[in-house]
Amino acid sequence: MQDGQPNYEIIEDELALIWQGHHAVGLDGKMSLYTMQGQEPWRVEEEGLNLWFGADETGKAVDFIKQHYNEGRLPNSPLLLNPVLHEVVDGQTPKEIGSGIVWCTALGLGVSEVQHTAMQRVHDLGLLASHFSRADNPEAGLKVLGFSDKALRVDQEDALAPVIGAIYALTDIKSDQYFPFYLLSGLNYLSTHGMFMHEDVAQLVPDENDIEAIVAKHKLDTQKVLEAAQCWEAYERQHSLYTKFGTDPADIERNVQFYEMCARDIKLFDATGPMRQGADEQFEFIVPGLVPRGSITLLAGSGGTGKSSIAHHLCVLAATDYAEDEEPPTWLGQPLDLEKCKGLCIYFSGEDGPAIINARGSLFD
Repeated sequence: MQDGQPNYEIIEDELALIWQGHHAVGLDGKMSLYTMQGQEPWRVEEEGLNLWFGADETGKAVDFIKQHYNEGRLPNSPLLLNPVLHEVVDGQTPKEIGSGIVWCTALGLGVSEVQHTAMQRVHDLGLLASHFSRADNPEAGLKVLGFSDKALRVDQEDALAPVIGAIYALTDIKSDQYFPFYLLSGLNYLSTHGMFMHEDVAQLVPDENDIEAIVAKHKLDTQKVLEAAQCWEAYERQHSLYTKFGTDPADIERNVQFYEMCARDIKLFDATGPMRQGADEQFEFIVPGLVPRGSITLLAGSGGTGKSSIAHHLCVLAATDYAEDEEPPTWLGQPLDLEKCKGLCIYFSGEDGPAIINARGSLFD
């Protein structure tokens, strides 16, 4: 905004950046400006507006925006952008081609707060992001934009939609009715939950002006976005776990397993898990899959079912010296890892007296 008036040059810059994202992956066609039928979730004066425009028709598009925006005064009709390229032929239904960009509109609704970790997660993947404002809240949501390293063809199992959904999941901002829309910078959009605005597309890349350089520098591996979202969900949307475990789906099963074995305790996990300094591997098990070395394992069951006996048995097996060619013994059907059993083994009994301990020891012998 300039002196209370919209700065339409912002929109020209944004459209130029989006076109560059499309052209960088070899796509061309027409985008559209539109308003929806109805007043949910976007309030507009005129419903059902639509304008198709090509890369050389930016002036026409901006004039269309000016015509309906009413310089920001209500009532007006702020136009949404459909960034997906279409083939538009007179008299025929426009045909979807695809997109060279991905995006997400994540708005903080009501009193919900946008966590700063959300910005970190999307930035770490190479996405551009900055805040929407609402009234006196300058951090009322996130505008996210990315440039794909390949053309995302809508007709190939809807390749674009999963990426947009993955970005939305990573923001962890609950605004299901808003995230697929693209809101142009510099315009106020009146919604069911208030008036939102992203002031300037330059906020996404504040230190760069060359659109070709911006797109080239911020190329996005969309498969990594999908994998990151898969890990984010698997780690129960806990940022601390997500940053510790990383974004490789191949690690999900063992990471979650070890986290559960550490009683979902972050401090205990840090002391015994994959981040432990000096560990040669991520997991060390005395009994593979059951009893990790250096951690707490809980054996739970009703009284008299043999918990103390099997714990005692494990201690005897783990403390015994075996010949190099001897097969490892089994405990609850699983072989012990004898390399991990080396060291001192101590059995404490809080209930059974010496007579019972000695009797069991004799039986095990």
